[in-house]
Amino acid sequence: MMDSKHVEQAVTHHRITNWRNTLQPGADTTGSDACYIGGIARLYSSVCDLYRCILPKLSSDESIPTSLYRKLERGYSSVILWSYDYGVGHGKLDLALAHSREIRDATISFLVRMIDILSTRK
Repeated sequence: MMDSKHVEQAVTHHRITNWRNTLQPGADTTGSDACYIGGIARLYSSVCDLYRCILPKLSSDESIPTSLYRKLERGYSSVILWSYDYGVGHGKLDLALAHSREIRDATISFLVRMIDILSTRK
């Protein structure tokens, strides 16, 4: 299990990574292939940071069932593949959201459900 110190370090690392990703030094923002780092790209980066933080710790935690660990690994792999398929990490999904109300509304609806799930403590 992660203690509060490790959680705080993960959150700090996450914030630094997000800040660094928004800078994109040297990115050409004038061309059609400009790298746009929007909300979904930052969310993707944060989710990957979380997986990279917890998976190594969970792999050595004997109280975590192997089946649960494997599910988390598969989840991480799915997120990575999804990102490659849709260019999420490079902001392509964010650009699509900027140009499509239907996609944007569906994404916002999904994120609201995620917030509800994450904010419910049981």
